[in-house]
Amino acid sequence: MERHWSGIQIFSHGFLLTRVVQKERTVCHRDFCPPGEAQCVATKINQYLNNVNLSDSICLGKKSRVILLVIDALKYDFGIYNPELAKPLAYQNRMPIFSEILQKYPNQSRMMKFLADPPTTTLQRLKGLTTGSLPTFIDIGSNFASPEINEDNIIDQIVAQNQTAVFLGDSTWTDLFPGRFKRTYAYPSFNIFDLDTVDRRIEKYLPGEITKDDWDLLIAHFLGVDHCGHKHGPLHREMSRKLTEMDTMVRKVIDEMPNDTMLIVLGDHGMTTSGDHGGDSVDELTSLIFAYSKGSDLIGVRNVSTMQQIDLVPTLAAIFGTPIPFSNLGTVNINLLPDDSGGMPRLETLLLHLWQNAKQVQKYFQQYAQVNIGTFRSDHIEALENKFVVLSHRVNSIYSEAAFMNFGGDLENHLKTILTTCLDIWVKFDAEAMTNGLLIAILTVFACFLLFQNLKIRQLERLFSTSMVTFIYASNLICIAAIIGLKWISGTAMNSILLYMAAFNILIFTLFVIQQWTNIVENWSEIGRFSNVITRTIYLMMVSVFFSNSFIIEEPKILAYCTTGMVFYVLFELKKAFMPKDEKNDGRKQIKLSTIFYSIPLRLVGLGIVAVVCLRMTYAFFRCREEHGNCPEFSGTHMSPEGIEGIAKRKLDLIAVVAVILFATLARIYLRSCGNLTGYSWNVALARYGPTLATICTCGYFLLSPKDGKTSGIPQIHIDAMAWIVGGVFILQVITLVFRPLMIYVVPPDISDSMYTSTGRLIPDLFRKLKTIYPIPNLATHHRDVAPNRRVERVKTSGNVEYRKVNISRVDETSGEEQEQVTELEYDITKGELNLYENEALFIGSIFKSACQLMALQGLRIFSSMLACTVHCRHLMVWKIFAPRFIYEGISTYVLLGAILLSYLILIRIHRAVVNLIVKFTNLK
Repeated sequence: MERHWSGIQIFSHGFLLTRVVQKERTVCHRDFCPPGEAQCVATKINQYLNNVNLSDSICLGKKSRVILLVIDALKYDFGIYNPELAKPLAYQNRMPIFSEILQKYPNQSRMMKFLADPPTTTLQRLKGLTTGSLPTFIDIGSNFASPEINEDNIIDQIVAQNQTAVFLGDSTWTDLFPGRFKRTYAYPSFNIFDLDTVDRRIEKYLPGEITKDDWDLLIAHFLGVDHCGHKHGPLHREMSRKLTEMDTMVRKVIDEMPNDTMLIVLGDHGMTTSGDHGGDSVDELTSLIFAYSKGSDLIGVRNVSTMQQIDLVPTLAAIFGTPIPFSNLGTVNINLLPDDSGGMPRLETLLLHLWQNAKQVQKYFQQYAQVNIGTFRSDHIEALENKFVVLSHRVNSIYSEAAFMNFGGDLENHLKTILTTCLDIWVKFDAEAMTNGLLIAILTVFACFLLFQNLKIRQLERLFSTSMVTFIYASNLICIAAIIGLKWISGTAMNSILLYMAAFNILIFTLFVIQQWTNIVENWSEIGRFSNVITRTIYLMMVSVFFSNSFIIEEPKILAYCTTGMVFYVLFELKKAFMPKDEKNDGRKQIKLSTIFYSIPLRLVGLGIVAVVCLRMTYAFFRCREEHGNCPEFSGTHMSPEGIEGIAKRKLDLIAVVAVILFATLARIYLRSCGNLTGYSWNVALARYGPTLATICTCGYFLLSPKDGKTSGIPQIHIDAMAWIVGGVFILQVITLVFRPLMIYVVPPDISDSMYTSTGRLIPDLFRKLKTIYPIPNLATHHRDVAPNRRVERVKTSGNVEYRKVNISRVDETSGEEQEQVTELEYDITKGELNLYENEALFIGSIFKSACQLMALQGLRIFSSMLACTVHCRHLMVWKIFAPRFIYEGISTYVLLGAILLSYLILIRIHRAVVNLIVKFTNLK
């Protein structure tokens, strides 16, 4: 169990890039002289620069309005114009507008490579474009139930400064920033085969928005180029059409935009030659950014050809005169700033922008390191702090442009060093940790397979003796103590501790395998090579689901299909087990209708049909995903609850309620018919009335919970109380099962001896009735107690009690294990589970072995999920499908391991209670 946990934890550390969201917000105030007072402005800026603790608390004025055109997947090559190309490819020379503006207005326009940080998926890129941070798959914050960004970002800062924003295009923006925009024209983006719908809607409303003067930031996000890349690739003629359309749109915007406006055209990521993105190749990381200021020149301090995507956030903050978002790691690009300082000294203004940027990044880095101890190396933190102290002394001595250029270069290098340090933690996969996690997982499964699959119970009992178990626990405790000491002395990371622990345990199991190799080989040779092909095939199908995104999306139906196959296979095996050859119809006997009606095959067929119908009905309760093309939740058409959809939902509610009531009622009737729920003790009373109360509360909660935004008129606290009651009853039942596991009604001596057998033996009716279902628990866990070739003999004893002499073979349905545990064992089948008491060692060994085998099977599932994530770590859907599936499987593994351990302990507790009861009866005789 510990090795499964260690493998998952180590792999998660390398794969699930995690960043803790900081809740702080940057604030500033405006404290400047009246317009035209240039000397006053210069004096105040110098005062702020001299006091480095206050320099980041002021805001300069807004320089321009901004139109931000985001063309999804606008690769840098798409914007290059080369007139010398005789036969351009489909994506070449389709957007000459950029080259024309650069030639016509060189002082008012810029075009650069726009470098993204992996992963190059749209959601993560939009987070980076608005927060300036390095988004990871898990941004730990307070909004787990919503995609809304809850850390400081440029959109919130614009709104906080009483400025307005308008949005058109991809609905991802409105999911990330709900309620922030003055007007929105948002449309869903998941249908990658639709090249034109979203773009046409933007083209319809964008011209009218440009002419309005009630916005400061206008965002339009086009999707056609990205969808064309996914559907056809960049070399298809459709790409030529979409790029030409984008060129036309940019021309119209430039012609219609006001003079006080700046246009920024950018791509959130690039694409490969096949049209995909999501990885870290140069083609995927390199997009384009183009800027054009219609009313003023752009500051051209130095010529640069590249720009990091996260640099856009502090640049926009400087343009709008807002604080830089707290989590920003980008550097303000002064080459994109309009040269309109409102009378303020140019050099001092640029210096103030750079220093505010540096203080914000340094403050964020220091605070993150203090709150999340161990994230960064202590020597790196100390070196960066010392470098910033040196820069803080230099900022007061910048009086010339040459000094400014030199200081600006050193400041940018310092910020890039911080960015590189964070990139190593939040962007790059830790291949070593992922490899170690995979090795631990597969070696654990392999060791469990060799030991628990190929050793008999008696051999396992001798292997895991009391002294050996004590040695294992003592060794682990010593190892833990030594590693903890090493951590305190040398600062060893937690992953190293887990790795050492797992390696130590794997070494112990390796020694076990070497010691028992002879027995393993002998037992292995007895197993049929091609036994249980059906169950093995079904299990491999279930494991293979993890390697395909389409299979993961449709996993519920795939599992239902596999379960249906297993139902009929198990029923077929039951039919063979319960119909010995001497009882089969030889064809000469007269067949009666009643015989056919009550025959075992017909009952099994009926049971199978009922099971399949129930499985099929579960399809109606599968939760829709937006990837499902036929899902009404994401089709864009929302019917009224009173329409057909509302009627269907009410029918589903009724089916669920009826199913719960029917299950509880039939279970109670069956238990009563078997002689259970008899007596007046408190644990029996709880078992009798607890499920009924829980059923009523469950149905009430399900029917009264708000649906489609409509409430039932009952206070929510009353509805929630029903759920609390169900949880309370469940916890009480578990506690009762631990302290009073047996619910056997002991007949007083003066009562009729109807509960006694003819031999005078006290046999509780519970055990005599349970004899009819004794194979079911093993079958539910893919095991069976009888082999297809078992030999059954009926024997009559002098006491007139029926016995069965059985050649017992335990068959593992999944692994194909078939080994004799007891050669010839006579037992009284009417005694039911009392036979477990008489064969205590066999019983405890069997449940221990079954528990270990179940852990191994789950370990193979989590290993397959981990391997799939490793293979598809740069897949387009890795963060949307593969990573969430791994998280779910990891949580399932933790829950299952805990449930197996708890179930094992409860079984042992029940067994000990049975032993104590029999000892008590023996002493009374």
